[in-house]
Amino acid sequence: MASAAGDLRASTTALPSARGTPAPLEVAAQVGLLDPPRRRSLLTPPPTPFVDCSRMTAPALDVFVLTFNCGKDAVDANVFARHLRGALLQRGKAAGLSRSGEVDDEREYGGDGVREAHQEDNVLPDLVVFSLQEIAPLSYGYLGGQFLNNYFNPFAEALNMAALEISSDQQQSANRPALQRSKSTLSTIFRRRPDYPYKLMEARNVGMTAIMLFARKPDAIHHVQVAECAFGIANMGNKGAIALRVMYSGDGVEDDREDGQNRIAEVTFVATHLAAMEYNLRRRNANWASICSSCLFEDPTKTIPEEYRFSEPGAKNIVEASTHSSSTSSNSKQTDGGEDIPPETEDERNALLERRLNHLSLPEEYARHMQEISIFKPSSHLFVAGDLNYRISTTTPSALARFPTLKTYPEFLDRDQLTQEKNAGRTLHGLSEAPIHFPPTYKIKHLSREKVSDAINKEAFDKAVEEGREDEVIPWKWASHRWPGWCDRILFLDTPAWIKRQYDDGDNGGSSKPVPSILVHAYDSLPTMITSDHQPVYLRASVPLLLPEELDGQPTDEDLDDPRARLPIPIDSGAFARRATARRREIVTGMTALFFSTKEGAIVIAVVTVVGFWSYWLLRNQGIF
Repeated sequence: MASAAGDLRASTTALPSARGTPAPLEVAAQVGLLDPPRRRSLLTPPPTPFVDCSRMTAPALDVFVLTFNCGKDAVDANVFARHLRGALLQRGKAAGLSRSGEVDDEREYGGDGVREAHQEDNVLPDLVVFSLQEIAPLSYGYLGGQFLNNYFNPFAEALNMAALEISSDQQQSANRPALQRSKSTLSTIFRRRPDYPYKLMEARNVGMTAIMLFARKPDAIHHVQVAECAFGIANMGNKGAIALRVMYSGDGVEDDREDGQNRIAEVTFVATHLAAMEYNLRRRNANWASICSSCLFEDPTKTIPEEYRFSEPGAKNIVEASTHSSSTSSNSKQTDGGEDIPPETEDERNALLERRLNHLSLPEEYARHMQEISIFKPSSHLFVAGDLNYRISTTTPSALARFPTLKTYPEFLDRDQLTQEKNAGRTLHGLSEAPIHFPPTYKIKHLSREKVSDAINKEAFDKAVEEGREDEVIPWKWASHRWPGWCDRILFLDTPAWIKRQYDDGDNGGSSKPVPSILVHAYDSLPTMITSDHQPVYLRASVPLLLPEELDGQPTDEDLDDPRARLPIPIDSGAFARRATARRREIVTGMTALFFSTKEGAIVIAVVTVVGFWSYWLLRNQGIF
């Protein structure tokens, strides 16, 4: 199926250039969004965040974001498609709640147990974003490009398999027989249909961290921009972040204003992989600081005068060896000495203060530009998804440690490092997260059929065996040498307060129009995959489509707690130059690793060696040597 995904990737050529950051009104004028649309009515119930919202409260963009640590192995497209189908059908399900409002503890999908959404027409989202960590071996990640096709393609295939099956189900009678879960069902449907529901708009990576963007309506996407940063060894991408910024145009759904206009949504998606190991708490926070200061959509030195530039790399943000040594082997082990980075010194605090003062001294024009090229653009919503690696302890568990179960795991949420650090203002500044109603997603240990009695999901496996679906459920338990943790997370920045005030302040004449907010429909984990010790996590949400002039609103002094009003970490002007240097190192390292740690490289070395010896023997026999 590689050719099918290749056709999807070809659609990226239709995208306009994404260099620069045009203002929302400018973009709207360019793509014709200021022309009055056809009028039509819209019935909207009041918004309720984090609950079941089967009908939209306002014009909105339906977004599905998934994060998955792939374990450096390609996924099985058929298996992943089956899991995706279950997730896509959660459109009418709130985070952790069934439509009836009862807690849903079912962790495995399949058979007739898949829950349908209220409105089948709304099952498929407008945008799908995959945040993928350890997508491939390190050498392939460093080289990128064609070396990652065999790892990207199965995800494109799986998404379209799942979407095509859902569309096929919608076209059948309501009394259709139960879906047969043979291994060939999904791939057969996929091969039969040339009109794929989703087009791949972008597939980018920084090292082993990648992001994929799919759209149902490619023409609705404008000005896709890309940003990246790395905080691995020597600023290379064994750990890092890759971001996409998308301008999405709505279809002109009319609100209660007489001069209804087409609406737009600007959304930034960040895929990232932070430092591993329980004790690396400060290192993870430093990685996030690097994203804030260095994941930029434009080189600031192209705009900012030299007297306002400030480059302060900081050893904590650059030298991060949490999972890989300087060895180029894809199986490198932990070599950071088993210690977190030291606490911040007085000199480092003074350096950060100097950077803040330098940033505050910027003229307003330059300060606004620095804000807009960061991930915290004032007019953009933000989603951060990845293996954030925050654990529930800074030490490994003892032999007698009490582990959570599928019923007792909520008792361990209070120990979550991410929640604690975020509340303390040390990471993920300003972002929100839907309530967690799923068990820890790391570290999964797969079990053989002979050890099913030890499986944490034994009941689900036994049920699957009774129903003849044992190939769909993998028995597993949490590894005993790691505390189970919610490493895989998706967070977001809601609509800015300065936009919401346009509705709260009575600008619409006392109308009951709902205040635009991100509405979460589902936040859950997928079943475990045999290729990874992580479980995928997904978020389904509605992002409000706004009028262009609403996006151009500006924050005030009361909004300074929002990172889109004041950056939590000043911009690093030298980040682009350092990343370019590191990229050259990645190419050299990747090529070296390709020859010495892969089968293909071994073949090349063997052929060169044989040819060399043969040439030497031939020349020697001819008396040249």
